[in-house]
This record gives sequence, C-alpha cells and structure tokens, in this order.
Amino acid sequence: MEYTRKLADFCAEVSLERLPDEVIDKTKLCVLDLFANVYGSLELEAVSRVVSYVRSLGGPETATALGCGFKTGIHNAAFLNGTTAEAIEGQDGLRFGGNHPGTAVIPATLAVAEDLSLGGREVIEAVVAGYEAAGRIAAAMHPHHTLAGFLPTGTCGAFGAAAAVSRLMGHDAEGMLN
Repeated sequence: MEYTRKLADFCAEVSLERLPDEVIDKTKLCVLDLFANVYGSLELEAVSRVVSYVRSLGGPETATALGCGFKTGIHNAAFLNGTTAEAIEGQDGLRFGGNHPGTAVIPATLAVAEDLSLGGREVIEAVVAGYEAAGRIAAAMHPHHTLAGFLPTGTCGAFGAAAAVSRLMGHDAEGMLN
C-alpha cells in the first residue's frame, strides 16, 4: 500500500505553482495532441457510427462531443472523445508501459471539468495527476501486462482517468485511495 499511498498523495497535491514550466507546457501539448487526433478522425466511417450512436443516447447536455456540434452526458462525452482520439492511431504514448494515457485521461478530464465549470488550471493539474497514475501503474506492469494480452491504455488509463477526475472533484489522498 506504500506505493499506492505515495501515488495518491502526489495526485492529491498536484499544484500548478509547484509544476515545472516544462511539465505545464508538455501537458498543454498533450491536450492539443488529443484535439488534433479527434479532429483528424471525424471523417472516418467508424467514427461517424460512434457519433451517431452517442447522439442517439440523448441524456443531459453537460459535456462537449468534440467537433460533433452537440453536447451529451459526461460519460458519453468521455467515451466518444476518447474513441475518436484513438481512431487514427496518432495518440501520445509512454514508452515505459506501452500506454497511451491521453485518450483515457484527457476526455474524462475535459468532460468533468466542463460539467463542473472548472478552468484551465484545474484541467492541467488533473491531467498531470492522471498521466502520473496511468504511467506509473503501466510502467510497474510492463511488459508482462501487454504480453498477457491486455492493452494498458484501457486498463491503466482507467486508473489515470479516475485520478484526474478525483483531482477535479477535490478529493484528498484518502478519497483517492478509496
């Protein structure tokens, strides 16, 4: 539990003031990279089908379906934006872990931040927390996790998305451990 505690402490305490400028700049580039992947995939037939499906679900209009001209619920927006970002296979990646954290962490972060009316500061802090969680967990299991047939983007990315959203919701380390 010691490693989990350290990770939860880090994620709960991420602060823009304590982040190096290089980390802030890289985080902004990761968000821009996700946007580029989403917009680069919008004309693909598979993406059109997913967009139609999500649109058909209806629900609350609390989060933006990037590039699609409509809003949907936070879960559907995170799903659609993450799926769309994966479609052209140009997503970011972490070499040590075989993980593409952006397609899990950033869509969840953007959807919840929009729903909670949070701004760029909170988004950057949450994305850093999410990448750290996804990256550390993926690196700890690499390469055995992938060789066993798992895709770290989905498995470890889920932990990263949870850490990012937990950060946006203001949870302390105890809340993150839960």
